[in-house]
Amino acid sequence: MNNKPIISFLICAVLLFAGCTDRRANTSDEAKAAAWKRYSQARKAKALERTLAIIDSMEQAKYIGAPRANHMRGLAYDQEWQMKIAEHYYKEAYEGYAENPSQDWFLYGDAGYRWAYLSLQRGDTDGALDIVTTLLSQSEANDSFPRIVKSSLLMLMADVQTQLHQSDQARLYWHRAYEIQQQECADNRRADLPWITMSISCALFDMGDIEGAQQWLDRCAQEFADFEQVCTDSLLLEEWRGHLALKRASYLQRAGRSAEAAATYAAVPRRRIFEPHGYTEAAEYLMAAGRYDEAAYWYELIDSTYLATDDARMTFDNIATRLSPRYAAYRKAGRNADALAIEACYSGGLGVACEGVPGALFITAANPYETSHADVWSDDVGVYLSNGFTRGFQEAIDESPAITLRDLYYSLARHTTGSHVKVYNDINYGSVYNNTMAEFLH
Repeated sequence: MNNKPIISFLICAVLLFAGCTDRRANTSDEAKAAAWKRYSQARKAKALERTLAIIDSMEQAKYIGAPRANHMRGLAYDQEWQMKIAEHYYKEAYEGYAENPSQDWFLYGDAGYRWAYLSLQRGDTDGALDIVTTLLSQSEANDSFPRIVKSSLLMLMADVQTQLHQSDQARLYWHRAYEIQQQECADNRRADLPWITMSISCALFDMGDIEGAQQWLDRCAQEFADFEQVCTDSLLLEEWRGHLALKRASYLQRAGRSAEAAATYAAVPRRRIFEPHGYTEAAEYLMAAGRYDEAAYWYELIDSTYLATDDARMTFDNIATRLSPRYAAYRKAGRNADALAIEACYSGGLGVACEGVPGALFITAANPYETSHADVWSDDVGVYLSNGFTRGFQEAIDESPAITLRDLYYSLARHTTGSHVKVYNDINYGSVYNNTMAEFLH
């Protein structure tokens, strides 16, 4: 008899505690759901600082772990085109998940893919190859590895092989990636298939396989037509329509069908040319069509995008691929005053990267491995206002606006101390003995 009240009390206590636990769990779930909602709203509004603050609070509340938080930070910076910082957080996320990939195979693979992609864009081919090789090996050994991520990795591996001039290997990886995407997207039309077919088409075009590029572009148009039926993102659809038309214009131009190419380009509304890739596509078509002044306009716009400030590829290779076409457009358009590049610290790297560019001459303050030196101290503001190279350059052309480029070089070499003035690409420029600074001055 005496045991019954005790048993009854214990049962009531357990139920009471369980009820409290359920209420705390519900409260916790509601708070977590609210946090995710705030995060989604901030991402949609592209409010970077607010997004980062919400991620910090979610990590502190232990709604997400450190790898997930870093992946989300990477996405936030990626969305704002701050690629260097995004790459850092993708790397942190990948390394965090690598300790135990089974905690989230998708995010592990996705973080690795994004890190490898930005590494490749930055010119680190070996680093990207190491990451992708590791992930593809794991994808073969683990059924839990998401096939969609594997397909993206195969595409990235094809890009790596292309950079290594292994075109046959690249084609194999493309076809494997496309087959997986077809299987995964059979019942769910997504942007993956238009993206992958467009990527293959562009790569073949760069290889000079115009017929193959056109075939894959036609396939891309078919995949996009299917995707268009289910996509509700009007901006994304407009962007894709622009990409397809601009690529088709370039392909027609390369195939010698100039009139069709011009008509295709003219039919593209300005609203469909998105930065920065749409700008590049427009510029490349116009350069091929000999419309250099129009091409220069688009190259100038490219330098108003993230590519000019925070691109993950902000290396001398990037200077060669981003700035050199702009200088070539200037020269071919007769805009000589815009085409002479003068740089400062480590500026010889720009000259080395741009050797072979027709019509561009580079006079630099230093070789690729040294800085230039400060000059002209101001007591008023307490800083150096210039450097020796810039001062010597200005004084030389002030004294003789028609100075030949050869004499300008010798003058700069004599008056610049602490670094070595260099001339690059003169063999592709003209005559440094006959060309003068007068043609660059208005």
